[in-house]
Amino acid sequence: MHETDWQHVPTDLFGSLLPDVDVFTRFTFDGELRAVRRRDDGRWVLSVTHTRLRRPRRRERVPNWWELSDARWQLLPENATVVLRLDSIDADATTLHLREL
Repeated sequence: MHETDWQHVPTDLFGSLLPDVDVFTRFTFDGELRAVRRRDDGRWVLSVTHTRLRRPRRRERVPNWWELSDARWQLLPENATVVLRLDSIDADATTLHLREL
């Protein structure tokens, strides 16, 4: 993992319930990216979503390729081989999920 402009979000509120989950945030020109990093059956899973900053705050778009790539290389180990899981797109279709093979 590298030096990054992603900021770790303290998970004190639910850390005891989800001890192996890390949440990160990064601001973009039009909103905020959020990434949730966790291990599932020993494999890395990274979920990335975008939320606009102006009111009302809501998800309007899917993270673009550059944002997803940046999250992957900044928040996961270099040696992790991951794929974009199209079968696990959220119902609102604004969150993308990377899963380690």
